[in-house]
Amino acid sequence: MIDLLLSIILTTYLVLCFRYYERFRISNFHAIVFNYWTCVATGMLVAPQGRPEEVWLHQAWFPIAAVLGLLFFVIFNIMGYVARHISTTLTSLASKLSLVIPVSIAMIFFGEGINALKAISLLLAVIAVVLYSWDTEAAGSFSWTHAIFPALVIFLGSGANDTLVNYAVQRCLTSDELHDFSIAVFLSASVWGAVALLAHMLWRRRLPPGRSLLAGLLLGVPNYFSLYFLTRALGGPMLPSSSVIIINNVGIVVLTALAAAILFRERFGRIKQMGMFAALMAMVLLYVAKQ
Repeated sequence: MIDLLLSIILTTYLVLCFRYYERFRISNFHAIVFNYWTCVATGMLVAPQGRPEEVWLHQAWFPIAAVLGLLFFVIFNIMGYVARHISTTLTSLASKLSLVIPVSIAMIFFGEGINALKAISLLLAVIAVVLYSWDTEAAGSFSWTHAIFPALVIFLGSGANDTLVNYAVQRCLTSDELHDFSIAVFLSASVWGAVALLAHMLWRRRLPPGRSLLAGLLLGVPNYFSLYFLTRALGGPMLPSSSVIIINNVGIVVLTALAAAILFRERFGRIKQMGMFAALMAMVLLYVAKQ
């Protein structure tokens, strides 16, 4: 549970960072690119001496890590674009509701099964995400006709990310390969980020501002450990991976909401309060079920 709690705390920190980046007009794109380079450096510094990097190419998990790196970079930037130009509400809903994809796959294909408590907790998790993320005024400010495709891309992409991470943990990785896998994922993302950044600089004909590098450093270290601790939680003996995924997603919703209330003085309306209650009930039921 400690690994899962640390992953939730670190991911919440990342969400809050982007709130501050928006306030200080820091480019999310630049911060994301520099963040991936920082992730790789962090992994290299903290990982124990393991297999040489050239051996990774022959590991069953390496193609998964390479694809995940690409998906991380692409989906993250799509989410940033949709949040800025269409709707933050839509982005939050699509990304968090995607938990039904990895959870369903874990239950069906990884033999974790489903019982009444787990089914109720999954339903409560979905309700919690919808109630907390939904904003009636924001929902009426954009056209669903134009929003449905990007929402579907975020939903499927986010679900694919969680599914691939879980598949790698359940089928390919040993406990001593978690650092190697995390580094490989971020190395792939950093390569794609470097290509995109170079193209962006050639198009704009200017270098990224120095504060974007600092923003990437502030993101990179916790981002690396958020993935590392999540893989440890998914492979741990205490909870099945489907329960870990649900608790991780709703835990981020709850902790982000509490942090936003303290840091940004956001108020909880009745609908958001109901969402918070549903999220807490989902986590309690999953902990009670433990199967």
